[in-house]
Amino acid sequence: MSQFVSYAQNYEDVMLRRALLDVEHGFYIDVGAQREESDSVTKAFSLAGWRGINIEPHPGYFEELVRGRPLDINLDVAIGEREGSLTISFIDDTGLSTADDEIAKQHAAAGYAIRTQEVAMLTLAIVWQRHVSAGQPVHFLKVDVEGLEQAVLAGNDWTSNRPWIVLVEATLPNSQVENHASWEPMLLDAGYVFVYADGLNRFYVAPEHAERCAAFKYPPNVFDGFITLPLQRSIEDVKTLRQTIGEIEAVRVQAAQREQALGKRLALRADNLKAASSLAVMHEKAASSLAVMHEKAASSLAVMHEENVALDRALRESHRRIEVAEEALVQAHERESELRERVEAAGKSWFELSPWFRDFAPARFLRRQGRRVAKAGWWALTPWRIPERLRFIRTRGLPATHETPPASQPRRCGAGEVHPCGRTVAPRRAAGSSEKSDLEGS
Repeated sequence: MSQFVSYAQNYEDVMLRRALLDVEHGFYIDVGAQREESDSVTKAFSLAGWRGINIEPHPGYFEELVRGRPLDINLDVAIGEREGSLTISFIDDTGLSTADDEIAKQHAAAGYAIRTQEVAMLTLAIVWQRHVSAGQPVHFLKVDVEGLEQAVLAGNDWTSNRPWIVLVEATLPNSQVENHASWEPMLLDAGYVFVYADGLNRFYVAPEHAERCAAFKYPPNVFDGFITLPLQRSIEDVKTLRQTIGEIEAVRVQAAQREQALGKRLALRADNLKAASSLAVMHEKAASSLAVMHEKAASSLAVMHEENVALDRALRESHRRIEVAEEALVQAHERESELRERVEAAGKSWFELSPWFRDFAPARFLRRQGRRVAKAGWWALTPWRIPERLRFIRTRGLPATHETPPASQPRRCGAGEVHPCGRTVAPRRAAGSSEKSDLEGS
């Protein structure tokens, strides 16, 4: 047997289910239905596919029934011994609303807030006639009207309208005082058999369905396989809580994973920061070295600038000297040409040329000086060739200060040699004698 959820106040639905277990889609009439779910005798059957008539004059409870039982017939009327109207004393949020004035006074004395309202009233026979189709069995009738049980039962035609099972609240409101003596004879006279009392209700079975009587031998027990609505809600709450715990655990695991990943990222970021710091230190050192190098380069540039200025000054001086030497050379060439013309014009012998030779000595000196100045200027303009010149001079085995005589200078004959002019040259004088004195002696 599958687990069954009991919504009723005193397990009435458990007993009815046991007796009607073979009925799949039954029909019920609930007089005084009250709430749609809590303490409802018919809720479990509605969920199982049953349909029926819910009669509840309390406006709030009636609205609940309309919303929760759209396939049922919901009537906001009172049921009595006749058709008409009835004044009811409503006590909100309880099942104590009643049309009995004495009971209403007792509730007021107990501190309940009461409000009265006149509602329409029908008989059970009229409801049956209007809303139960021909041939539709009513599997159970439940009556809970807080003191009007006799009037409700008296308004039915028990000859033609015979529910299989009838259960009626049999105590005075909020007490264990039984009050069935006033209305039970009507059911017994109609042939119904009393089968079970649960301390709050009395159950009766129509004789034509006597086979149902055995189901009421024992009260609700473990073999009925049921749980109460509060327990069902607790189970659902536990399931929801477990699901929530599972979701929270999943979130915790994800959070832990994210935390671990974040820790790795933070560690990597710390390493990167450390590397960046080291790189910054290296950059600072490099910047410092570059600053030093820049300072040295600036100093070297200043020195080079000064050297360039000095070289430019020396170059200008060399140009000036070269210009002076070139001017002297030009003058020497002019003097030489003039003297050659004079020699050629005179046509004299070597001896006759001696005065000329003396006159030409200054020209030869200026020419030699011009060549020296020109060579010095050229060496000043090409200082990078000085090492090569010095190596060349060394390879020749000559002193660095030696100068090759100009090609145009006349070759001087040695002692005893015959001069090209035909004269024998006398031996040279001592080293201190000048060239001019030699010529004069000749």
